[in-house]
Amino acid sequence: MVACELEQKDANAFPGVTLFTKRQAPGMKPTAVYLPPKHPTAATKFDVVIWLHGFYVKNHEFLFHNDPARLREQVRDSGKDVVLIAPFLGYEYAVGDTFAGNYNVSDLATASWGERYLEEVLGALARFLGLSSTSIPQLQIGKLIIACHSGGGNGMRNLVGNLGKYQGKLIGLLGI
Repeated sequence: MVACELEQKDANAFPGVTLFTKRQAPGMKPTAVYLPPKHPTAATKFDVVIWLHGFYVKNHEFLFHNDPARLREQVRDSGKDVVLIAPFLGYEYAVGDTFAGNYNVSDLATASWGERYLEEVLGALARFLGLSSTSIPQLQIGKLIIACHSGGGNGMRNLVGNLGKYQGKLIGLLGI
């Protein structure tokens, strides 16, 4: 089975650690991950914000480089120690009075999709940070928040009921 793998980009170009999926496990979505400057890289338990974007996002790197929501900047400027995880849901764009593209959140509604997705991302993050040794506990989520914009609201509705063991970590939903 193919495991998710994260690679760092923008090293020293933006404060904190910016990661993107280099390889993704089956059933996953390309993903962007951001650890703010104040995040201790040896931490094994942390709070997570999952960001579900709307239309007009071209790829998972666009989420952190070009999206007007300025996700990394908002997390950095908040001063909070949260890990931002942003799956790429597809690219949808206007064509006249209709939309075209491949934006799709239906798989987020499949049983335990959220749990499997978070397990893959946490595993890849642990490997990237060098925390995958058996002597160090597996990465754990403290508090979980799901945030979305526009069309990401459908994804949020689909994902909320499919978090499996992470359901009890969910402390909030935010739609903007």
